[in-house]
Amino acid sequence: MVRKTIAQLTGIDPEYSKQFVNDGQQTEQPTPANPEAPKAQKAKKPPKPDTPRKVKEPATASRQSAQNSRKQVNLMLYPLVRHSADLEHLTARGIPGSDVVKLAGRRALATFEPKAVFTELADGDRLPTKHAYKTNKTVDTAVMDKMRTKTDPLNLRGDGFLLRGQIEPIFWKELDAVILEMKDRFPDEPE
Repeated sequence: MVRKTIAQLTGIDPEYSKQFVNDGQQTEQPTPANPEAPKAQKAKKPPKPDTPRKVKEPATASRQSAQNSRKQVNLMLYPLVRHSADLEHLTARGIPGSDVVKLAGRRALATFEPKAVFTELADGDRLPTKHAYKTNKTVDTAVMDKMRTKTDPLNLRGDGFLLRGQIEPIFWKELDAVILEMKDRFPDEPE
């Protein structure tokens, strides 16, 4: 199929050079007799007084170190397999298990204060990643650096792995408490 060519417009059509007015009548466009006249009619603004411009001060070393002394660490907290039955039971009552895990994660994160001591991961069968609580925690870089020099001098493990051993027991304790709280709040209905 051949494409349609667009007509080339050349020249000025006097029919389209008119200006329309609100009452529907056409009037000719005003053309100044002297092209310099409109420029002369414009009033010149008085020049602004010379005021010093505000110059952004460079960040001082103390401000830079304060900004660099903290970093965001991504954490993934996994419920244990023993929590699975309780989470399914609450889901059957109409309380999504993901919401229970999220509430426990938020409570654990609020009470968690990282220390510069590495804690091995506790033994326990964890649920798959789809049940995990994913979050961030702002941590002092000095704490992370101390922990890394002692346990991971080759820098092979992520920061989240180094903190997981400290926060997981808190998360599991909070998850147990939230599950009990939800069971008390929403008891089984008699059949």
